[in-house]
Amino acid sequence: MPGESVLLQRERGQARPFSAASLGMKSATFSQENISRSGLSLKANFSWTLVGNIVYAGCQWAMLSVLAKLGSVEMVGQFALGLAVATPIIVFANLNLQSVQATDVHDEFEFGIYLALRLLMLCAAGLVMTAICLFGRCSGDTAVVVMGVTLAKIVESLGELFYGLFLRHERMDFVAVSRIAKGVVSVGFFAVTLYLTQSLLWAVLAQAVAFALPLFWYDVRCGSHILAGTQKDSQSAFFGLFGRHIPVPRWDLKQIRRLTLLALPLAIATVLVSLGVNVPRYFVAYYCGKTELGYFVALVYVTTVLDMIVRPLVTVAMPRLAVYFQKNPAAYIRCLAKIVAIVAVLGLLAIMTTLGLGREILRFLYAEEYANYRSEFVAITVSAAITAIATVLSIAGTSARLFRWQMFVYAINLVLVSGASVLFIPEKALYGAILALGATAGFRVIFYLCLLGYFLRKREAFDLSPCEEAQPCNV
Repeated sequence: MPGESVLLQRERGQARPFSAASLGMKSATFSQENISRSGLSLKANFSWTLVGNIVYAGCQWAMLSVLAKLGSVEMVGQFALGLAVATPIIVFANLNLQSVQATDVHDEFEFGIYLALRLLMLCAAGLVMTAICLFGRCSGDTAVVVMGVTLAKIVESLGELFYGLFLRHERMDFVAVSRIAKGVVSVGFFAVTLYLTQSLLWAVLAQAVAFALPLFWYDVRCGSHILAGTQKDSQSAFFGLFGRHIPVPRWDLKQIRRLTLLALPLAIATVLVSLGVNVPRYFVAYYCGKTELGYFVALVYVTTVLDMIVRPLVTVAMPRLAVYFQKNPAAYIRCLAKIVAIVAVLGLLAIMTTLGLGREILRFLYAEEYANYRSEFVAITVSAAITAIATVLSIAGTSARLFRWQMFVYAINLVLVSGASVLFIPEKALYGAILALGATAGFRVIFYLCLLGYFLRKREAFDLSPCEEAQPCNV
């Protein structure tokens, strides 16, 4: 039926599964036949997500590398500060609507409601960022760069609303193609603009334009085709512009209020996560200066490749983990143990790589002066490996629906990372920031292991023998 989720259709055997051959780029083309509501297989969605994340991360590194080589270390610091200030506010404004959309299997809210709320929250975020730049301690040059970064993040946030729609209909190929296009175009626009103008402000504004082009020419078109078969009144849900059917917001204040209250707990948890990551950067900027912050962020960016592999791996396994937690805790433990073992091996390989080739990697990606931070690079990689395991356990907690506990965990984590930053960064500089991140990641690992163990022991069937109801965990 129109408007039903792919998951419900599959339960009745109506959704057409995709084979491994559907991983070709052909499945992500614009034709009406290909833009259907039938979702891809679990393997295909993981493959597309992994490829999209890796390419997008590579483009982010390329952008930072371009900035390091064509600009100055101070420019890198200004750019990093803009991200550190704007990201938590934009993340809160997003209200994690992507997750709410993906779980709205009964069409409780139309896409126009999501769009209206996203626009309202982004306008509010823009006003908050303007106030911060006007009344904060930023210099004039830094303030305009921060506002430029904010504009780019706002445009990116609009695209992520369509990603929630694609995720709900299990079309991660659309998300991957969009992210690849935005990554490649933004690097090109950013590099050319910075080379021609030698201005970071114009470069980040070009990045915002680069995000807007795939949003309009790809995300909107794919989303409109999906929505045309799901909205009760598709004619009133769109307007025409340059031959495109553009979804329009629906200003139903009662529905917008309901959606806000539903999404707010997820938003709070997400902001706590973002703040926990960015707090050490604030203290590095305050105690060590923007130049050291530029080095620190450049080193951290390299290690995000581990997260780009880990997150899609555990995210695609999350629905099965949820079933195991409710029906067969033994299978839940075995599946989670497999994922943790895989992530631990990946982390160990990353550490060994930076030990052997860390200096060469930094010299190749950035510039010669970055290679002097090889020991810090190794330490950051160790911290990233611990963080990857904490990420797996966090998403496992989500699959067990421990939402309130997760907010509690990340609230404590924020307090601990702030205290560790105050304690270690003034004396140890970048090593202090790395120690703060690694120690708090270790806290999350221990806390989640205890938390999951406690709730698993409360399950009646705590038996490590095979269960007929549980399907094998093929990861």
